[in-house]
Amino acid sequence: MSKIIIFSVALASLKLFSAEKLVEDGGNVEYVEFETRFQCDTSLFCRKNYKPYLERNNNRFKLLREYAKDIRELQENGIIGIKNDSHLFPLISAQNSLCLDDTIGFLLDENVENYKIACVWTGMSQYGSCVAVPEKYTTKPFFYIHGSEWAGRVNKVREALKCEGLPATSPRNLNHELFICNDRCIQGGIGFLASIIILVLITLSFFKNCG
Repeated sequence: MSKIIIFSVALASLKLFSAEKLVEDGGNVEYVEFETRFQCDTSLFCRKNYKPYLERNNNRFKLLREYAKDIRELQENGIIGIKNDSHLFPLISAQNSLCLDDTIGFLLDENVENYKIACVWTGMSQYGSCVAVPEKYTTKPFFYIHGSEWAGRVNKVREALKCEGLPATSPRNLNHELFICNDRCIQGGIGFLASIIILVLITLSFFKNCG
């Protein structure tokens, strides 16, 4: 009986490994094979080796960057208000959202064509996000940016967007490191095969102790 249960658990895991899953694709949700994405959070998957800024079609990452560039241009030109019926009014909502985001440190970088999507989170965050990061941060499963360096990057973007006055943007709320993950982000770095072996060993141990 125990062998049947172990086999069933392993088989179910293998089916999960090869199944198609919903994945975040720059604002569009589509089905893709497991090998083209990795799990970032409990219900969030990021596309592996995806370069959103090279994509010909619009996507969420390109749109956020364009919003940020437009807001920066408005601020540089001294525009302090936008009418409700203006085509620029959506920038107000975008500005509020961007200013509260502590993962925007790469958003206004130059030469972003080769940036790839990674799973990132800050030291105080409970959830990961799919964010375009420099290619040098995607060559290994994990990277880390020190709090002071990341705070400087985020502050630079927030200054360009004129984010003054928001409590979450004060310097004391920014000194959190940035974690960048490119694979196995919720498994503690344990590979799929190793996870199956551990699962089988735990199951065997359980039945042995019960016997």
